[in-house]
Amino acid sequence: MDRQEVLTNLAMKQHEWPEHMTSLRMAGLEFCEEEWLAERERLINKPSWCDDAPVWAKWLAQDHEGRWWWLDDRPFMMTTASEWQINSGIIKCIASYGATPAGYEWRHTLEKRPDQCNEYEDDAFDHVQRDIDRRNAERERLIGKPSWDDAPDDARILVQHDDGGWLFGTFLSAYPHHDSGGWIGEGAGMWLRGMCPGYVPAGHDWTQTLEVRPELRNEDEDDAFAHVQRDIDRRNAKLASKYHREIAPGVYVDVYDVLTAWQVTNPALQHLIKKALCPGGRGHKTKAEDLNEIIASAKRAKEIES
Repeated sequence: MDRQEVLTNLAMKQHEWPEHMTSLRMAGLEFCEEEWLAERERLINKPSWCDDAPVWAKWLAQDHEGRWWWLDDRPFMMTTASEWQINSGIIKCIASYGATPAGYEWRHTLEKRPDQCNEYEDDAFDHVQRDIDRRNAERERLIGKPSWDDAPDDARILVQHDDGGWLFGTFLSAYPHHDSGGWIGEGAGMWLRGMCPGYVPAGHDWTQTLEVRPELRNEDEDDAFAHVQRDIDRRNAKLASKYHREIAPGVYVDVYDVLTAWQVTNPALQHLIKKALCPGGRGHKTKAEDLNEIIASAKRAKEIES
């Protein structure tokens, strides 16, 4: 190894400079404390606030892999965490790549922007906000929701399908049909011709797009739509899990609700009941196999109780 490689190795592995030592020897070469400190600083590679920082950056921190990050809000460190935690929506970007030499604690690197570097901060955040507004506007343009000003006179509701298209209807309400990717109208009515084109970007839920014509939203209809929404929620609950059963209008339970209600604590009995409620109908085993397991579970339950 040449002198630089040896110095880098020394800076990475020597966690502190020995007290009362003016120099250290490694691989037949001699190094002073100033060289060791300068090499550690080079390896850590902390960026400069005034020379390198984006105008929007408020905080700087290094992670366990040596990467430095600019952030617009303060991150936090959980007691047992091995990396910085950030809240949703925080803007961040890589500042530089560095190292974490022995004896160097990256968890102590969190640093707030110095006051002398804040001259253009307000303008920077205005710029960031404008960029966020621009992206949101572009997202809304892609979604393509039509205006009620352009709706047919008899339209009462507006919905979006899973392919992005928008459709007006004369129904009182509607609920999403997940299998077909469309909607089923509630009550008398019809879907009006002429689907308006649109798009379903990531994070956009087409099943939540149901909208009532603004002039129809009075208190009486709010109550009516609250009732319809409860029915929609009930139907969606049914679609949400194949393990639930409707035992009363709007009341869905699964096997675990039954076990809890009857306070069944014996694990073998729990297994037996789960099998007995739907033998051969869960898609994993035949009815004969489930019946055999029911018998085996009954015997095991008796052993546990004895």
